[in-house]
Amino acid sequence: SVAAMQLALPAVEPGVAGSLLPAAWHWATGGIDAAGRSYSLTARWLVVGNVALSVFTLPTPSAADRAYLDQLATALQGVSP
Repeated sequence: SVAAMQLALPAVEPGVAGSLLPAAWHWATGGIDAAGRSYSLTARWLVVGNVALSVFTLPTPSAADRAYLDQLATALQGVSP
């Protein structure tokens, strides 16, 4: 339920805007890719209704990250329980 989701992640605001706030960050990682370049990613919660997805984005989300979050949120909003 939505109430259960709010109890599980009380500091995370729903929607794409909420996923971009610091309260939605829950993990960060980084490393070196095959070409020898360093990278870092941030896992953030995207909450829509009673669903929370852990989504990796750049620490400062790019336009592509935001578009992907928008697509995920739209898809989740179209699903009937």
